[in-house]
Order: sequence, then structure tokens, then C-alpha cells
Amino acid sequence: MGCLLPNGTVDSTFATNGYYVDPSAPLHNNGSCIGLFPNGDLLAVQTIADSLNYGLEFNKVQFTRLSHEGAVVTTWGVAGKVTTDMSGTAAVSAVPYSVAMLPDGGYYLLYNGFGNDTTLLYLAKFLGTGGLDGSFGTNGVVPIDNTDMQYDPEMAAQPNGDVTIAWDGYFQGYKYQM
Repeated sequence: MGCLLPNGTVDSTFATNGYYVDPSAPLHNNGSCIGLFPNGDLLAVQTIADSLNYGLEFNKVQFTRLSHEGAVVTTWGVAGKVTTDMSGTAAVSAVPYSVAMLPDGGYYLLYNGFGNDTTLLYLAKFLGTGGLDGSFGTNGVVPIDNTDMQYDPEMAAQPNGDVTIAWDGYFQGYKYQM
């Protein structure tokens, strides 16, 4: 990830010469997004695979917390990272699209779950510690019930915790849906 200044140039004071590259990231990852904690810390999100299998087995989501300067916040999770196995959400593979931060430090993750010959959106809610919020949906996850295929999903969280999700629908002629 890189950081740009308001004038569009690379901020060389961020991480290493303006870029953060996770040295421990696995060889294979798929999908990524970023969020901003209320205190200015960043949350980098990516899906990872356990093996070199090129199938749809990216079932773990890795969250890395960075300070606004691009340094890993080692006091969060395990050395600044939390890895969550999403395979229990009826999805063989989880590809993150969007993360929306909440005022209490928690966050929502909107991801595409592939499995059982279907492509569905899922919304997961996480606590500020990085763990799934078990009081939300089933074990922290809610499938987005839609009979259409969803493309280009995005979301926004409101201060009260409500979340709005929008996407394009393939069978509806790429119409904007919510």
C-alpha cells in the first residue's frame, strides 16, 4: 500500500519510502481493501491461502493494523495482525471488497464468498480486537440475500452502526441496487 500527499506525490515518510509491503504476506493473496480507525490507524485487509493450490481456497482473511505513519501496531492482535478463517461462513473462498469502520473501533467487512456453485455477498462484523462479533447474524456473519449476481459492491457505516450496501446486479442489467 502507498500513501500520497494532498498534492498527489508519494509521502516518503510513510512506512518505507511511502509504501508498506507486508514482508510476511503469503505467496498467494486475493482481494484487498483498507479502512481507517477513529484514531487514524489504518486497517489493511487481504485474503490469503494456506497452500500453493490455485483453486478457490482463499478462505482466510488477514487484517493488519498500521499507524498513520505506516508502522505495524504490534500491540494489536498478534504482532499487529489478526487472521480469521472464514470457511465456516458457507463460503469456500472469501474475497474482501470493502471495510467500514465503526466509532467503537469495530468494523464491518463486505466480502464475496465463493462456494457451492454460487457467488454471494457476505457481511461480517468484527470487534475492535479483530475477532468476529458473535452477536451479529450467525457467528458474526450475515449473507446478503439476493438472487442476482453482485458486482462492484461497496458499503458505508453510519455512526449508529447501521450499514448501507450497494452493488451492480448482473441479471438486472447492471442496475444500481441497495
